[in-house]
Amino acid sequence: RLLAYEYISIQKKLTLLREKQRGYENLRAGWVTLLDEGAVTILDYNRLMLELTRSNSEIASAEASTRAIKTRLDYVSGNRSDLLEGAGYDILEEPGLDELIDIMRQNHPAFIMKDKEYALAIREVDLSRSGNLPGIEVGFGSEIIAGEHHTGPKVGLSIPVWTNRNQVKLSKARSVAVDAGREASHLQLVSETRADYDMYTMVKENYNQTADLLSTAGDTDGLTQALNEKEITITEYFSYMDAVYATREMLIGLENEYCTTLARLLDYSLAEY
Repeated sequence: RLLAYEYISIQKKLTLLREKQRGYENLRAGWVTLLDEGAVTILDYNRLMLELTRSNSEIASAEASTRAIKTRLDYVSGNRSDLLEGAGYDILEEPGLDELIDIMRQNHPAFIMKDKEYALAIREVDLSRSGNLPGIEVGFGSEIIAGEHHTGPKVGLSIPVWTNRNQVKLSKARSVAVDAGREASHLQLVSETRADYDMYTMVKENYNQTADLLSTAGDTDGLTQALNEKEITITEYFSYMDAVYATREMLIGLENEYCTTLARLLDYSLAEY
């Protein structure tokens, strides 16, 4: 799932970079004429070409990353990575922290395994207590003791205390150690879950704030026209475009981090499959 999310994220980034590239290509086509007419300087034109070159380089890097991730996905999915073309993130439930921890205690394999280990340790103690019954030893001997009215053979019984006393102590010690390890493991898992949940909450908030910002300040429709009509300079144009595309790319990263963190919090549900 996490590898698929990585693939979805890089696909979205690649789509964004290609959109940026098309915008620069369209601008370059018009600026060739403007350069011939002397309406723009060679420095302005070269700045455009440098930005276009950088955009092409970013696309080449993203395409290489896409191929690498696709190869790994094919390996783990039996050559079915094509099913992810154009796919989006899973729609996952978003439980509260306390509810999430309660559910994990009941369903997460890491919790269940430790509880099972402790139950087996307690069972071992019970078996040690009942595994061996007292032994009875019978013996006889003969001796002559001066002054005694009876001399001759004697029979005696020996009933020793539980012969597995040490085994019971050992089993109890093991159960105590297993219980301590179980509690430590549970505390660690709960602590990690709280930390992941805090990260998830923070990333989700950042994602929403960034999305709201882009919805109001991310419009670039009239920017090219303003540049061609000399209302803004080429430096202002690229400065604004860089800010918009950098923010959109950051939004893609935040979305991926948000979905990935939530998936990790709910990873216990994968055991159902």
